[in-house]
Amino acid sequence: MKSLTGLVMISLVIFSAAGPSVQEPDVDYARLELEELRKLAGSWEIRVDSKEGWQGMIYMFVKAGPPIFTDPDACGEAIFDAKLRHEKKRTISLINVASATPTFAGIRKGKRTFIITGVQGRREPFRLQVLPEYTTSFELDEAKLTMDFSRSAPFFLPTKLLELDLDFSKIVWTRGTKLAPGGGK
Repeated sequence: MKSLTGLVMISLVIFSAAGPSVQEPDVDYARLELEELRKLAGSWEIRVDSKEGWQGMIYMFVKAGPPIFTDPDACGEAIFDAKLRHEKKRTISLINVASATPTFAGIRKGKRTFIITGVQGRREPFRLQVLPEYTTSFELDEAKLTMDFSRSAPFFLPTKLLELDLDFSKIVWTRGTKLAPGGGK
């Protein structure tokens, strides 16, 4: 099993790397209020120390606010920053910038909350379709954010992070203090 401790900063800038699904979208949900999404905003981090030899930090910087760009459905984005080193001298160093980050919206289905990226990926127009591969559940407990990327990792996470031996079904982030690339939180 993977060992994840500490911090990974998260700015929710989500991007999609795969095509649309043939599955029918789920229509039994309610949109999250903007105030609920704003609780995700800020800097998040996780320390990586995996069995396969990866060590370092992943940061996520989440922005949530009025609809992003001209899209009335998209309410946030995340920017990822990672500095990882493998025991065999391999490295992963990335910062995904705004042009490579997908937008997202928040939904509630029953008692569970989710962020969902647009079907066509990174930018406008944002089309909300509640399909498992575009949806990541989350639980927020003050300074801890637990996310399940088990089905949606290729749509939410930078491609380089997908090669890590992480348990994508339970990524636990802690609130961080690092500033987002460009100086914002």
